Order: sequence, then C-alpha cells, then structure tokens
Amino acid sequence: MKNLTLTQEYLICALNKKGVLPSYNQEAAACLVVSGLLELETEGCISIVDKKITVRSKLPEKLNNLKPLYSLIDRKRAVKLQKVFDKYIIAYTDRRIRTLIASVMAPLKKDGSVVSITGGLIRKKERFVPTKETLNQVVEKIRAELLEKGPLTEDVIALTALLNKAGRLKHYFSKHEQKELKARLTEIKNSDLEKSIKDMMNQVETMLTLLHIVSGL
Repeated sequence: MKNLTLTQEYLICALNKKGVLPSYNQEAAACLVVSGLLELETEGCISIVDKKITVRSKLPEKLNNLKPLYSLIDRKRAVKLQKVFDKYIIAYTDRRIRTLIASVMAPLKKDGSVVSITGGLIRKKERFVPTKETLNQVVEKIRAELLEKGPLTEDVIALTALLNKAGRLKHYFSKHEQKELKARLTEIKNSDLEKSIKDMMNQVETMLTLLHIVSGL
C-alpha cells in the first residue's frame, strides 16, 4: 500500500460498501472537508483566521487530489468557512462531495488500494471502495499508535479525532476500545508530548469547533 494522505485514510474508513458517505450522516461529509482543510493548512497553502480562509500559496503537486476543494477557496479575498461548508454539506446536490471523493480516491486505484465500482440509480457513476487489506492497514495503524501506545504521528491523531466526530469508530472498534481511544485523545491533549503532536491535536480541535460554530454539527 502506498503512503496515504490524511484525507485518503479518512475516506477509506468513512465510505460505506457502496463507495459513498452515509446520506444520513452530515458529520461524515463535514469531516471530509475538515481533513482536506487540515492538509492544506499544514502545508501552508491556506490560513484560517476569524472563520475565514485565505489562500497563501499555490497548490503543490502532492496535494493535487485536493484540487476541487482548493479551487473553491482560491479567491483574491478571504472566503468564509461557512460558505465552504454550505457548498459541500447544505447544497441541494452532493455533486461537490462526489467530485472531491473521486479526486482523492482515484489515484489509489493504480496500486490496488481501492477498487472501482459503478453505482447510482439513474446515472451510473464510478465509485471507489477500499480493499479489505487497505482498510485493515489503516485501522491497525490507529490501534498500534493509540491502543497499543506505539510512537505517535500527527496524521493518526487527526484521523482518529475526525472518525470519532463522524461516528465511524464504532464500525472498527469495540465499545471498550472506543472508550479507550477517546481517553487517549484527551490524554494526548493534556500531555507534554512533542510540539508537533500537540499542535496537530489543537489544530483538529480548533477546526471541529469552527465546524460546530458555523454549521451546528
């Protein structure tokens, strides 16, 4: 399996067997947008101040799979965070979400991390479903770092927090393990770990707080 981005790992755990996000779960779609914004912010492409997003640099090639999201916020003036969430979550259609999912997941088809399926009642569209091996590797990475207390990485902390917010941890971990994972996130937040780990935790918490403020989720 190739090195995966935060957003790819999130989708691998968030998509259902039909290759789509659950239609009843707005948090799952919102956390997809948050993961993309976190990647862009970490890379220095954007900054988020006072609930507004400002583009700071061009999109690097390694984040090209986030182009649909980047294109929405690539404006001369700062874009309100509310507008971004509205476009992706409150919109009349799920076209933007589907486009972003396809852009993020399609590159994984080449190395066999995901398989392509066709879905849709009227217009058949290509969708992507992670292989069992790929899904297991992502889940086991969370288990190794947070439940078995291996070396921590920023992406796994962010991924776990997003999956918790989206209500997806229950699909891969027992109730006892979920409780442990949530406790570990709190422990990490209040610990004296290296700065990069704590910075990522704070970054995720700030983004999820903003999500709640602007969308109520």
